[in-house]
Amino acid sequence: AFTSLFYIAFVKSRPNFTLAGEVDQCLNPSPPDNATSDQISGPDFCMAELSTQLTSMMITRMVIGNFVEIGLPWLVSFVKIFQQQRDEEDKSVRPSFEEREYAKPAFGTPYFSGTFFEFTEIAVLYGYIVLFAPAFPH
Repeated sequence: AFTSLFYIAFVKSRPNFTLAGEVDQCLNPSPPDNATSDQISGPDFCMAELSTQLTSMMITRMVIGNFVEIGLPWLVSFVKIFQQQRDEEDKSVRPSFEEREYAKPAFGTPYFSGTFFEFTEIAVLYGYIVLFAPAFPH
């Protein structure tokens, strides 16, 4: 996950760095109209590229994470309710309270996996922030 950020911060920022025979340098996000080659690209512009990359990675991770944590359980519960309604139409006897409680998933099953992955996600986001905080100087 950090590979592209390390590449931009520590490898691409070196002056005259060549990759496969081509010079790979960071580009100026807003070059002047009649800019020279030094004003268009160079190691001085890597912080802007690093900031853009970090922002896009964090926003993407948050959007996908929110969908997985909110949208996916909602979709699963919607499908289960639909299946239960369809099954109830097929049989006239409604399950008792004890049968419904027995049918619920137990802790430790894939539906209730605990909080390990929650803490892992927080640790990775903390790593992004600590390692690349200089990319956001303001």
